[in-house]
Order: sequence, then C-alpha cells, then structure tokens
Amino acid sequence: HTDSSLGGGGIRVDNASLVLRHAAVVGNTADFSGGAAGGGVNFFTSSGHRLTIINSTIAENSSTGAGGAVYVYRGASGTAATIEHT
Repeated sequence: HTDSSLGGGGIRVDNASLVLRHAAVVGNTADFSGGAAGGGVNFFTSSGHRLTIINSTIAENSSTGAGGAVYVYRGASGTAATIEHT
C-alpha cells in the first residue's frame, strides 16, 4: 500500500520498460489536488519503451486523476502497453 502525489501510487515508470508477470499491485492511491494519474501503475514514455502486464492482479487502487488502476502515456505513436490474462 502506497500513497503518491506524483502519480503511480504503486509503481511509477518514466522512460523505461517494465514487465509485470505474476505480480500483485493492490491498495495504492495516487492523490494530488491537480489530479495525479495511475493509482496502481503510472507508465510515462516518449520513446520505444513498453509496459507488459501478464497474469497479474491490479485491484483496489485509486487516483484523483486518470487511470485508477493503470495510466499509460506515450508521447510518440505506436503501441506502449500489452495486458494479457490479467
């Protein structure tokens, strides 16, 4: 359980790749008066990095902004995230 005012209450990733496999991201909060994003996971990239979530549980997370569970921002075109069996 984590509270974050920057976004990504559980996990925050800036311009890097992340693979979550058989992981649990539960009970986190992204809370900021301006609207923090990504209560469970905040993934921000402007390059070729990817977020991959496989066979994982993302539950009971909240955000005052976008993405109570997962928020993905990609500054360039293309696929930024893959979510399977989650």
